[in-house]
Amino acid sequence: KKDRKGYLGVNIEDVTRRLAERKDLVTKAGAYVTSVVDNSAAEDAGIKKGDVILKYDGKEVEDSDELTDMVRKTKPGTTVDIVVERKKETKTLKAEIDRLDSPSAFSFDFDDFGVTTPKPHLNVRPRVQVYSSGSSMYGLAIQSLSKQLAEYFEVPGKKGALVTEVKKNSDADKAGFKAGDVITKIGSVSVWDVNDVREELQDAEEGDELSIEVIRKGKSSTLKMKIEEGDDEDDWSYHYVPNGSGYHYFYNDKLSKDIEKDIHLDVQRDALRELQRSLRENLKDGLNDTKRELRKIKENLRNELRKL
Repeated sequence: KKDRKGYLGVNIEDVTRRLAERKDLVTKAGAYVTSVVDNSAAEDAGIKKGDVILKYDGKEVEDSDELTDMVRKTKPGTTVDIVVERKKETKTLKAEIDRLDSPSAFSFDFDDFGVTTPKPHLNVRPRVQVYSSGSSMYGLAIQSLSKQLAEYFEVPGKKGALVTEVKKNSDADKAGFKAGDVITKIGSVSVWDVNDVREELQDAEEGDELSIEVIRKGKSSTLKMKIEEGDDEDDWSYHYVPNGSGYHYFYNDKLSKDIEKDIHLDVQRDALRELQRSLRENLKDGLNDTKRELRKIKENLRNELRKL
């Protein structure tokens, strides 16, 4: 019988310098838990959103890929110690690893290792990757800085997020943002790229007032943006071209239907290729298992015939 892969039931991401700074973490390595699957081994063990998994079964965890590999190789039913950082303290939890049910290997969530990472879930890297969210950028359309853009906009640290458009009457517009501003800091968090801006704005709540440092025409200034009710209803999307200049955000009405269709078709084609590859591998494994079983049956028959 084919061995089953282990399943823990957490969604994780790598602990980066920016994440450690933003979440005020002690550790600079490990797997950060973004969510816990209901009724999973992780939930039963007491793992919580915001924990950082430092050790798994006595072994140090460097990043999310390493934890994924560890869980995948664990025999279902095995109880392992998991050391986590929670609110700057370490705790040791015990988890009985579940078995990954085989049907999930055929779903479009190709993380069949019991530990999943943030979108995209495909192992492939399509030419264009599309993401969407119900939260807005509070009227900001932004993109990451290239080296040339950083020089053009006279950004000292060469890092930040360039404002390409400001929606009228939005929170950003009321705060005084202008196209051409480069966001370099939000509160105490330094901004390296658009991901930092997105994470900080998604954490903001109604009534919050954010202190945002920008570079405008080579000079630094601080804008105060108040988060108002109802401003987070505008949908936005962004796409990422792997060999391009980075992430680009658009309001949905800015992304033409033809381009949007081409992007989605591209992703779907890659998803189908990955599904075909997965099916081939599973079919090959199944055939090998069948051949082994047939060999055992033949050997047993020979033994019985010898007895006769």
